[in-house]
Amino acid sequence: MAREPMSADVAELQAWIRAIVSGLVTARTAIAIRQLTTAPTVLQIEVAADDVGKVIGKDGATISAIRRLAEVYGVGHGLRRVVFEVAGTRSSQRLGGS
Repeated sequence: MAREPMSADVAELQAWIRAIVSGLVTARTAIAIRQLTTAPTVLQIEVAADDVGKVIGKDGATISAIRRLAEVYGVGHGLRRVVFEVAGTRSSQRLGGS
């Protein structure tokens, strides 16, 4: 099954999220952001194992803020719905992530 090309808005969102996350983590070169689906737009971030906790934050506060920013960005750029998950966590496994 052919995958739809990534829109400029999604690529811009990925770059924006990468900039935010790179300020949180130690291993910046290990950041990978993938688009898993297009409707809704599901983005998955992968960071070094030592940095996962930094991205999630205390009681999930940091990832919740990142998710909210991604949702607001999506609304402003015509993306139907944006879901943002961290690879290797229970929430990404629920979506079929690695």
